[in-house]
Amino acid sequence: MRAGPAVPAGIHLRRVPGVRALHLLQARAPGRFPFLLESAARGPHGRLDLLLGEPLEALATAPARAAPCPVRVVPPGRFLEALDAFARAGGEAPAMPAGATVPPLAGGLFLLLGYELAAAVEPVLRLPPRPGRLPEALAVRVGAA
Repeated sequence: MRAGPAVPAGIHLRRVPGVRALHLLQARAPGRFPFLLESAARGPHGRLDLLLGEPLEALATAPARAAPCPVRVVPPGRFLEALDAFARAGGEAPAMPAGATVPPLAGGLFLLLGYELAAAVEPVLRLPPRPGRLPEALAVRVGAA
């Protein structure tokens, strides 16, 4: 987390004791913290980084190499439908504990959606095959951030 201007209402920040840079924490435990979103912007928009941890399960359009959790591969053209069910299966957010001033982060979803996924919404698109080894789409349920 970077220092910066005042934080907007509704956003709660916590500093991790003993951690000065989130990328160092991720490097120490990449299986536990597989996703680090770092702000590259300068000024008021470049003040926050997000480290997602505790991967629980995943949904993908292709088998994932070295996945940090179990992955369910979805047939071609069915990812968005499966994502809807996957998101709903996460349940409701827990109630805020009595006396707490900051709500607990109960996890959420990390999404990687490739440009090629647009063909699932707009079938007339004729997009070239996806280059590289990343799946067209990936959703990972995480327990913490």
